[in-house]
Amino acid sequence: MRIFSEIRSAFDGPFGVVPSGSLEGVAEEEIKRLAPLGFDFYSIYAHHLPSFMLEDHGLDRTFAINDTYDLSQVREGAQFGITALEASIVPGSEYGTGLSFADLLKYRYLADHSGLPVLVPSQRKLVTGDVPSLQRAGVKAIMLGAVVTGKTEDELRRAVSSFRGAIDKLS
Repeated sequence: MRIFSEIRSAFDGPFGVVPSGSLEGVAEEEIKRLAPLGFDFYSIYAHHLPSFMLEDHGLDRTFAINDTYDLSQVREGAQFGITALEASIVPGSEYGTGLSFADLLKYRYLADHSGLPVLVPSQRKLVTGDVPSLQRAGVKAIMLGAVVTGKTEDELRRAVSSFRGAIDKLS
């Protein structure tokens, strides 16, 4: 647990966790320990989210949907105290390919109908030129992962810096 405290002390941005990849893999005792360790939020697929996690444990509650979800089901998420929606809607077979207009239409639908801020993980090979279109689609945050950042520290720094610059140009 000390490692989480060390990471938190070195990083002042939002700090989150994906607590499990299954409904049975989450223990309430573990969730209760996250906020005191400096975690700000969790994100977990809706079908992996047990009902006890909807209670206030000092964390922002974020849920994810995948490409198999009926998009209209997200309409009620805010009624459960959910603070954001992670739109992980790209089929696995399409990871690493370019952003499409079809993706943007789905993000826009989710932004318009969920009542929640929409976060987009970089399942696609996003480029900085995608940032204005993602903003027009109502996306509130991009979660950069290895598909975009690469795997070395230098690649990560360059990718984050270029996306930060593209986001700063929006305002």
